Amino acid sequence: NLTQKVIGSFSDFEKYFIPASQDRTVACTKLNNRSSRSHAVLLIKVQKSESFSPFRQLTGKLYLIDLAGSEDNRRTGNQGIRLKESGAINSSLFVLSIVLAALNQLLPRIPHRDCKL
Repeated sequence: NLTQKVIGSFSDFEKYFIPASQDRTVACTKLNNRSSRSHAVLLIKVQKSESFSPFRQLTGKLYLIDLAGSEDNRRTGNQGIRLKESGAINSSLFVLSIVLAALNQLLPRIPHRDCKL
């Protein structure tokens, strides 16, 4: 469900961001009434073209990432589909932690293919 939109104002941003935020999967657990069941990535890319020589294009990128939280199923009371979801959430967070650790340690191999993010 990846989407890319060109926007020119904050109202354009709201037009796309608010519905996308409301479309995220949430569920009620014993610990949280609106527990996020999915990860979200927002990339804000700003481009500016110079109107004078050498007519360079300047680009800046800002990644905002909201990860679904890890869950202790002994405390959340998750059962059935929620239990399966929380297992997938915990597994993806674990794999992401391995990728980040490899990046932090400057390892020659980064296991990024194991992580969908």
